[in-house]
Amino acid sequence: MKTKFSLSMLSAMILLALFFGTSCTQPPAKQDVKADIEKLNQVIMDAISNKNPDAIVAHYTSDVVMLPSNHDPVIGIEAARQMWVDGFNYGMGHLEFITEEAIAHGDMAQEHGTYKYFTPDKEMVDHGKYVVIWEKDGEQWKIAKDIWNSSLPMPPRASAKDTIALVVTKVKPDKIDALSEMASEVFLPAFNKHFPDSKATSRLFKVVNNKKGDAQMIYLIDPLVKGHVHDVKTVLSKHYTKEEVTQQMKDFKSYVIEQEVIYAVPMKW
Repeated sequence: MKTKFSLSMLSAMILLALFFGTSCTQPPAKQDVKADIEKLNQVIMDAISNKNPDAIVAHYTSDVVMLPSNHDPVIGIEAARQMWVDGFNYGMGHLEFITEEAIAHGDMAQEHGTYKYFTPDKEMVDHGKYVVIWEKDGEQWKIAKDIWNSSLPMPPRASAKDTIALVVTKVKPDKIDALSEMASEVFLPAFNKHFPDSKATSRLFKVVNNKKGDAQMIYLIDPLVKGHVHDVKTVLSKHYTKEEVTQQMKDFKSYVIEQEVIYAVPMKW
């Protein structure tokens, strides 16, 4: 009887200890870290303006996951770095982040806000919203998850009565980087400023080292809007001096093997 009573008492004590131990454990208190996150975002914005991918990813966790608009997930710090490199190669200017709220729960914080995207010549061409999950790495907040999407409506696509154009530029294999830089630093700023309607329907693709050893840049205009211009010299002449255009065209011709424009209309399937 004594043995049974002791075991019963011991069991009751264990249950009470578990109950009080569980009920007394409180989740981490919420903490407003907006000011801290805004400071970090400013550092990242400066790194973007300076086209410094290493300085950007220094604020990421090693297993960061990024979920861009209209893009597959970007997983890991090296893939994230390459995403920024590609963005800079295609004419990325700078980003402005506006933090709406940043609340920490222990070593994790959640931020949501809005962004504005600018070309190198400071023209805003996109705006949207984002959510970021930050994690503490020692005393430093780092980005662990990042998702964003544009608030602009989807651009129109060709209907049965429209025409699309495909500009295929065959590039000397050792000149693809030079042409990519020219496209981002020289051509796109002029194109975006003087042909905004065309920009909304245009997309640029890079194909490097296909089976024939060629390199190509493919420029899709879908649909081909009224007044669209894709002739390189015409676009540059809208934005630069005659002397600058002369040198730019000389550079362009030294990079390119040939260029072909293909026009097409949608088909019914």
